[in-house]
Amino acid sequence: MTFPATRSDSRSAPAGWSRIAPFVTVAAALLIPTSAGADTQGLHVGLLLHANHLDSADETTVAPVLVDERGGGARLFFGYGFDPSFSLRLSVTASRHDTSRNDIDFEFSSGTLEGVYLFRNPDAFRPYLYGGVGGMLARATEGALDFETRGPGVVFGGGLLYFPTPDFAVDFHARADFINWEEEENAVLEVAGGTTTVERPIEREGTGVQLGFGISGWF
Repeated sequence: MTFPATRSDSRSAPAGWSRIAPFVTVAAALLIPTSAGADTQGLHVGLLLHANHLDSADETTVAPVLVDERGGGARLFFGYGFDPSFSLRLSVTASRHDTSRNDIDFEFSSGTLEGVYLFRNPDAFRPYLYGGVGGMLARATEGALDFETRGPGVVFGGGLLYFPTPDFAVDFHARADFINWEEEENAVLEVAGGTTTVERPIEREGTGVQLGFGISGWF
């Protein structure tokens, strides 16, 4: 089998919370009095929910299975602000995508090291841009079968932080992933307890987009 297999199936995804929640949160944030200033130095942590879209450069599928390009998940990051405008952070994301078969699960995850630049210090509303590098993993499981595709990737993104207090922010973000899939691994768990693994190199490009919102705090 070959992954990632990212084509939307015939079902249309419902317009869930991922489409309307950012706008609702923005409206709520505008009603909160602004803070005297944002304190973005030192350790910080963030948790964000996102809608994820994956698209491979080719039209490869895993017959007879189709994987929905649209999924949802979460993102967790830990970072350090060296000054009010620049920080480094380690970001981990995971998202789940539906497939055309209920017995097959598909997940996409990544781990990246990112540099972040924040504008308009020390305003309560602070836009930011970031970029980073890391590793990407697409994984499908079917009972004792495990199929993985791995490769390095580059991410670019931006967003807007709103600080109702100096050390707490509501975070709205967008991210673009550019992936170079390099290796496939198929693993089968044997009845006797062992695992048979087959690996092969590949050369395939892929892209992804994340849109979401969450919260961030500084310590």
